[in-house]
Amino acid sequence: MASDARGLQTLAYRPLGPRTYDKAYPPPKCVRGRRRQARLWLDMVTVLCQDPPLSERIPEDGWKTHAEMLWIWKTAHDRLRERDLELFRVVERLEWEERKAGDLLLKTPKKWFARFDQKAPRIRRVRAMMRRTMGFVVVGSGGPGRRG
Repeated sequence: MASDARGLQTLAYRPLGPRTYDKAYPPPKCVRGRRRQARLWLDMVTVLCQDPPLSERIPEDGWKTHAEMLWIWKTAHDRLRERDLELFRVVERLEWEERKAGDLLLKTPKKWFARFDQKAPRIRRVRAMMRRTMGFVVVGSGGPGRRG
């Protein structure tokens, strides 16, 4: 602690290290063996929430507003919590690990783009699989070129 000119004590800023982060934000409990299923679930929800990139768009695709994307994300999580609590806990754990990695490792644009380049092919494969097996089309209320 340090004192300023007015005699008030202030805490010196220190970035959170990995151990401090684990103590400050403990990870949710994880159930073994369901990580692959949880990763696929997260990827599918990501595909449902996001508009596809221009290179992957088809004429039937619409544009989603931010509110629609948030609603899809929250609804999917709520339904998963009701239907499969174990898988929901593993999904929470994966999301926590991703936030932790983002906070600790992705401080530079170069690292952020490297992480994006790792995730993008997986999301593309899941989007293609969903379109092939489910006839999936992006539907949104916004018109072409309108972003929410």
